[in-house]
Order: sequence, then structure tokens, then C-alpha cells
Amino acid sequence: MQKFYQAQSRVWVMTLISGAVVGAHALLSWLVVARLGRGIVGAAIVGNVSWWLMNAAQFVYIVGGSFPEAWTGFSRKAFASLGGFIKLSLASAVMLCVRVANELGAKHPKAVRFSVVVAVITSAAIGLILTLVTLVARKQLPRLFTGDNLLARETTKLGYLLAATISLNSIQPVLSGNLGGDAARHDFADPHSFRDPLQDQMGERGYAGRRAVASLGRKR
Repeated sequence: MQKFYQAQSRVWVMTLISGAVVGAHALLSWLVVARLGRGIVGAAIVGNVSWWLMNAAQFVYIVGGSFPEAWTGFSRKAFASLGGFIKLSLASAVMLCVRVANELGAKHPKAVRFSVVVAVITSAAIGLILTLVTLVARKQLPRLFTGDNLLARETTKLGYLLAATISLNSIQPVLSGNLGGDAARHDFADPHSFRDPLQDQMGERGYAGRRAVASLGRKR
């Protein structure tokens, strides 16, 4: 939905919705955590509610008539190119977000290799430092968030899991991204035809819808 808003030049709508949700989140957090004393469980519930509020508000704004030419209702046509979308998703899952696609399309293999090496080494080095800090300070970190001895002691046991997660996430996200630029045009004859179902719904009819879909296709 965010890309659709961007394609329609309605970023200000997302800003207003996000600001309103932040205010609601602060109020709910104070009410549930401070006044009702629900603690961490209450904070987690408030966080989930806030995310749902933001997504629901964005969706209601779209289907409520604010984009009459880009949104004309649900249709089974949205699933017509689902196979192609899955194929593109699997391919993009192993691409790098360091302009690798553009370099491949421009036939610069050495630049691609250099980009991969730099991105992975840099991210892995940062991840290694954070992993070591987490392991060494696993007993002290919980004290930054709670004064309860029992909670701090139990949280300390998760220090090894947190360190392993940081280590893995320092590399895996770098090895994922979206196809774009010349590589997308090289690998797929018509990248605009590979869209997710919601984007198809939004761009089924109307000039604004076609413009949004084309913009989303180019970004991929």
C-alpha cells in the first residue's frame, strides 16, 4: 500500500496517518502499561494494535473513494499473473540491494563482484561487533530496561539466541532485495506484468491506475 501511495503522490496521507497512530500509540501505552499495570504484555498488545490501526487506516482511505480511477473494487483478475509474481519474488529474494541488478544489466561483472564483497564484508563486520557486545554484556543489557531481578535473570538466558540472531541478520538481509534496472529488463521481457494481487486491484482500470502500476514495475 505504501508504494501505491507513493505512485499516486499521496505521501502526505501516509505521514498524517502515521502521526495520528503514533499519538494513539503513546496514549494507549500510557493507559495500558502505566495506568492498568499490564507491563510487557500490555506493551506488546498496544504495539500490535497500533500496527493494525495504521494498516487499516491506509486501506480504508484507498477503498473509500479517494482514488476513483485507480481503485475500482476487487476482482479475480488480480490472480491472473500470480505464477509470474511468485517467480519474480523467488528471483528477487537472492538479489543484493547494492545496485547489483543495474550493474548486471550494464554488463559490469567486476563491479557486481566488488559490490557483493564490500556489502557482505561490511555488514558481517558490523554484525560481528554487535554479536560480541551482546555476548559480553548479556547480563547487563536487561538492566537497561527493567529493575526486576527475576525478569533480568530470565532475559539473560536469551542472550545467546539474540547474539545468534544478530549474526545471521547481519548477512541474510544483504543477500535479499528487489530486481530492478537493466537486469530486470534483461531477465523478464515485461517486468510490468509481474505485480502482486493488491497492486493489480489498484491498477486494473483508469489512467491513474496504469500510471501507478507502471511506476511500481519500474521500481521492481
